[in-house]
Amino acid sequence: MELAGLGELVQSTVTTMSAQPATKAADHDCSRNVTTGRKSSGDPTTGTAVVHLPAIGPSFSASTATGGPLRTVFGLAAAGKFPPYRVGDVIVAPEVRLEGHESVILGDWLVDSASPQGVLGLDLLARYALLFDEAAGLLHFYAADAELNYPEDWGEIRLIPDDFGIAAGSLYTLVAYVERVRIPFMLDLGASGTIINRPAVERIASSYFRLNFGLHPTRLRDRITDALGKTEASRAYSVQRLRAGDVVWRSVVLYGHDGSIFEEIGAGDEAFGLFGSDMFRDRSFMIDFPRSRILVSKPSRTD
Repeated sequence: MELAGLGELVQSTVTTMSAQPATKAADHDCSRNVTTGRKSSGDPTTGTAVVHLPAIGPSFSASTATGGPLRTVFGLAAAGKFPPYRVGDVIVAPEVRLEGHESVILGDWLVDSASPQGVLGLDLLARYALLFDEAAGLLHFYAADAELNYPEDWGEIRLIPDDFGIAAGSLYTLVAYVERVRIPFMLDLGASGTIINRPAVERIASSYFRLNFGLHPTRLRDRITDALGKTEASRAYSVQRLRAGDVVWRSVVLYGHDGSIFEEIGAGDEAFGLFGSDMFRDRSFMIDFPRSRILVSKPSRTD
């Protein structure tokens, strides 16, 4: 599967038994599959999937609704609730498929013909180790029990599963130090930027005099977009240093924004953030869900 740039969404084409091929996207913030994917047992393979109305066409009707409980899909602006539908078999490779798959429909998500038409959720992604090869522009899926080989100089970040008491499956968080201030983040590669809420901004700012560091407003873009197509105003800040696990970033841009998602997960009043895909731009990395870790390469350019 080719990457559409790590600052954007991972895209590929999959085939469903009830629809024409459709472009899909991967988002590691969705707890449920508004999507599907593919694995590898040894050799890397690729794929993705969630289906929404423009991709299904006239063959999709209300008769395919399961009548089951609404499923929650987390987005930057809000957590959306959608009814589940039967979309049939989703085939990514002969050895990798979801049979009788149920998904949700994002009927108003289509922006243009090049837009992703699906989101790959954690209910599928969390089964695998995912290698994002920045140099080759490829995403590889490895089975949970596959032996993984990666360069010794790659740094490691621990992932912490957490359902926040509301998700149907676990989401994943990590701990980062922004200018030496400890801030928990939810992993959200569907977000176009890395976001911190107001309590996090205030905590970092209050440490300015003590640590001789701080948040510095920038004139960079002041809008951020999530995988559901929601665009929200934000304020961009630059920080000198951010560390997560063994990995250090320098001259980082963070976006201050009180998205509804923080309230949804019960973190509206505490320092919290969303760790976006921009943090991995110009780096190869592996999200090893079975072992609860992220492995990150050195940047292809100097941070």
